[in-house]
Amino acid sequence: MNNIWPYDVPGIPDDMFIRRDVPMTKREIRCLAMSAMRLRNSSIVWDIGAGTGSVSVEAAIIAKNGRVYAVEKDAQALALIQQNAERFELDNIEAVYGEAPDILEKLPAPDAVFIGGSGGYMGSIMNTCGQRLRSGGTLVINCISLENAALAIEAMRACGFIGTDIIQAAISRGSMAVCHTMLKALNPIFIISGRRGDEIEG
Repeated sequence: MNNIWPYDVPGIPDDMFIRRDVPMTKREIRCLAMSAMRLRNSSIVWDIGAGTGSVSVEAAIIAKNGRVYAVEKDAQALALIQQNAERFELDNIEAVYGEAPDILEKLPAPDAVFIGGSGGYMGSIMNTCGQRLRSGGTLVINCISLENAALAIEAMRACGFIGTDIIQAAISRGSMAVCHTMLKALNPIFIISGRRGDEIEG
């Protein structure tokens, strides 16, 4: 357990991460994604398009005896992932420089995959995930646009994922004004998840 976030639950405030100008999955969306990923203490996780590494950090805290591979093609973002891993005192995050899906072939088979960015290679990334995920493993995708959400859903079907779940999250946060509390909306996000087949239920 680390001194920065001494809890076993997700929900780290956004301002606790080193961010700069690199995209980051917001706190409330991370909580929903973590729930969908069904992580265990020993899970092997791929975080594809990891950005600042906020999802990687949350996953590494839960999978403390596992390992998180944070895949990122942007050098500035890769440096932030490493800085955030150090900030939260996590030694089970490995920042991986490269572009999916090609780089994924070099990684250990995962129990869970989170796709925060696909760089236009959604179909091929999901196909690789469908082949490499362990039986019963979970794939979770965040999509901002309707077009990407539709592509993700179709790719889930084409790759044979089961139990597909689709959530559209529209989060608003309270903002204190002088006399009133206002609500400010974040961008709506689609969270799409499914499992690789051959899972033993129960």
